[in-house]
Amino acid sequence: MSVRKRIIECVLSPESVDSAIKELQDYKDELQDKHKQLVDRLAKIGIKVAGERYAEASAGSIEPGKMTTPDSAVPTLEITTEDGGLTAVIQISGHDVTFIEFGSGIHFNKAYAGKPATTNAEKFGYTIGGYGTGLGLHEAWHYGNGKISYGTPAADATGKIEEEIKNQIRKVVKEIYG
Repeated sequence: MSVRKRIIECVLSPESVDSAIKELQDYKDELQDKHKQLVDRLAKIGIKVAGERYAEASAGSIEPGKMTTPDSAVPTLEITTEDGGLTAVIQISGHDVTFIEFGSGIHFNKAYAGKPATTNAEKFGYTIGGYGTGLGLHEAWHYGNGKISYGTPAADATGKIEEEIKNQIRKVVKEIYG
């Protein structure tokens, strides 16, 4: 049933007013159900993009082209109801998530040396090569037990999630609300 337009008619009698109230409640329930569907669909678009971006991401690389991501970034989705409205939160957690999201080192991010690699990195003040003692401004650096890092390319999952939701929102709204 489309929710574009609904006309509820009643005359001024107790039965007719009760009928109109029931129709309004049914309409309210329908709108709430469609709102849940909308939040769920958009959140699933976001979690899919996050999963794809982080599957391609890398952390603690030993050689260029040989990246590893064991438990580096795990996207999760939580949909909650607060004050009668729904909120979807896509959370990406993991030991290396900041480096993966915003990038590190200039090897993969030469164009951004000393600058943010993504719009969201700029919001938080992260710059390529700016972490620690500036080792990321070198092509590679040693860490831990003699390991070499070339840094990580910026996954920019948060930016890509926002972009994909903006690209699909009209289509999804039309599919749900008619």
